[in-house]
Amino acid sequence: MQAETLLISLDAIDTRDNRYQISDSGPPEALSESIGEAGLISLPWVQQQAADKAFRIVAGFRRITVCRKLGWPQVTCRVLPAGASKLSCWKIAIADNAVTRSLNLLEQARAAEGLMDVCDGDAKQAAQLAGPLGLRVNPELIRKLIRLLALPGPVQQAVAQNRMSLNIALDLESVDESSAVAFAGLCQNLKPTVNHQQEIFTGLYELARLQDKSLADVLARSDFSEILHATRADRRRQLQVLRRTLYNMRFPNLSRSEAAFEQKKKNLGLPENMNISAPSGFESNVYTLTIRFSLSRQLCDCAEKLAAISRNPELENLLDRSFNENP
Repeated sequence: MQAETLLISLDAIDTRDNRYQISDSGPPEALSESIGEAGLISLPWVQQQAADKAFRIVAGFRRITVCRKLGWPQVTCRVLPAGASKLSCWKIAIADNAVTRSLNLLEQARAAEGLMDVCDGDAKQAAQLAGPLGLRVNPELIRKLIRLLALPGPVQQAVAQNRMSLNIALDLESVDESSAVAFAGLCQNLKPTVNHQQEIFTGLYELARLQDKSLADVLARSDFSEILHATRADRRRQLQVLRRTLYNMRFPNLSRSEAAFEQKKKNLGLPENMNISAPSGFESNVYTLTIRFSLSRQLCDCAEKLAAISRNPELENLLDRSFNENP
């Protein structure tokens, strides 16, 4: 693509036209410092608009923003003619961004949307065009990324900042906007792992359906609100308490049974290197005994302790299943 290199007044660049913008708006401090010290090493790309003398930005939104903040009156740009195709512009926009850094998922989504536009919605063709430009996506991922752009802004930002997985974000399509925003806020504040995100979302979604409420309404309950808005609280501790509270609300009977079992196990007085585990969900009558040892004499000692435990009346109390039937 033929392009001229021209010195252009910043007032002649239309920053409202962001059709080719891939990067987030806010310029990082490092970029401001770099341009302030060394100038523009990589020139922005602009396109002459046919209707007037203004230019639209094709690549370099953050660089031009920084130049404005630095008070520059003019900036040297590579200028595409007004007749340059949308495909050519998108290729330049994507390559200019992708070759210098890894694009986050939101930036990939914007790039994918541009390619899908010029490919008339053909995800396979868009993926083929993306590869040589430094954007490694397949048709399935492209379709997911396009769906991301239809979600509320806070959800998009949570994905862009790696606070929420793309698949969890797409699960939020099944809830109302306020609920999606509320869950995004939870992920931003507590930074749960992907597995914990899935666990929490599934729990909240099921609880909301059982109570015939929105997910946002469930999160607004005092049980959760106090956890989520605790000041100076340890994030990991908050997350642990949130998960436990959610579990107790979803499975109240099972939770009570587990608590009763743990209390009875304490009464049994097991040594530190022994543990008895209840069957999962108390769905069978088979319990598991775990013994940890490193020397043969330790095992002999454990055998003696185990014999004493087997005669302890508290063991029968521990194995008594009647507490599972209590409401």
